[in-house]
Amino acid sequence: MVYCVRMAVDRDTLLQHLAKAEEQVELGAHNVVRQREIVAQLERDGFDTVGARALLIEFEEAQTAYIAERDRLQRLIQSRQAAARE
Repeated sequence: MVYCVRMAVDRDTLLQHLAKAEEQVELGAHNVVRQREIVAQLERDGFDTVGARALLIEFEEAQTAYIAERDRLQRLIQSRQAAARE
């Protein structure tokens, strides 16, 4: 039997998670840009880009997940702030 425990997370913890998520988005964006540059350089130099393109796809997919998590945390914090004002 599987039990799902839903824990209440305090605001400070959420803000820490949001800060980490924002760092991941920033680093992810850097990785995507850099990998695109690598693919372009390999193409210019006439090298095979299959591996570099596969890594680029992985970076782009990870970046999509990082952005989704950041956005989810932002919405959660906003909804809690709105509920606290009511």
